[in-house]
Amino acid sequence: MKYLTFNEYDWKDVEKVVETWKKVLADREKEPEKFPRTLFPNQILGTDLPKLTKEVQAVTVYEVENDYQAFNLPSYFVPFMTFKYVPISSGRTGTEMKFDLKR
Repeated sequence: MKYLTFNEYDWKDVEKVVETWKKVLADREKEPEKFPRTLFPNQILGTDLPKLTKEVQAVTVYEVENDYQAFNLPSYFVPFMTFKYVPISSGRTGTEMKFDLKR
């Protein structure tokens, strides 16, 4: 099965998070079968997640090159389906820049 997972932590705990990830990465290297395979690497959310309220909820990752693309796709589905774009960026822009996980 595939899962979309979310994690969060406070900046005061960043050193604990980094140290724990170092252990996870070392253990994963030794015994990869004990860990889930990463299909899409860690991304940082650019805003709060939207509250989804409909019966069917889905997540898709798109690369949008311009505002037209962002508007065009949802326009096909008005009024029966909504799209909420949440910007994401590589996890490297966050914690890893402050603490090198490969040390």
